[in-house]
Amino acid sequence: MKYKADISVEEDALDLYTCFKPMIETGLSDRSVLKIKKSKKTLSFTIRAEDSVSLRAAVHMVTQSLSVYQRIKQLTYGPRKITTTTNS
Repeated sequence: MKYKADISVEEDALDLYTCFKPMIETGLSDRSVLKIKKSKKTLSFTIRAEDSVSLRAAVHMVTQSLSVYQRIKQLTYGPRKITTTTNS
């Protein structure tokens, strides 16, 4: 494999791992490989591909799946509220 991309997500590691597990089991394609490493708070994706076209397709598949997860989470729980603290 000639090409490699690493993507890390720092929230919802367990939920995302469950979502991506079928993708790992079935594989992306004959020309690319997806490996996922889960820690307590981080999910790391490593994509290896034989050519730039298959790398691009694999990265696109992962990022699209992350976008769908994020959108469903927003629709389910609403937008995140950002809390700021000021020192008075």
